[in-house]
Amino acid sequence: GDDDYDCLIIVGAFKVAENADVITSQLEKEGFTYRKIMNRGFTCVGIPVACSNSAGIVATKAKMKAKLKVDPWVLKK
Repeated sequence: GDDDYDCLIIVGAFKVAENADVITSQLEKEGFTYRKIMNRGFTCVGIPVACSNSAGIVATKAKMKAKLKVDPWVLKK
């Protein structure tokens, strides 16, 4: 199914939820699937991925770094 993921590659964590809009609209424009979740009081924006898919994680992190100029990190669901 669509929720077949147990990790998120976090590309942004925001204290103020509205601040996430900049990054989500960029992701939408690029055609990426993303999730918004709350984590320790932050609105986190992440790309869903299977934790076991290490090649996919490396590739997605590199892509996000290049496109969004961010330093992505992995959050286990």
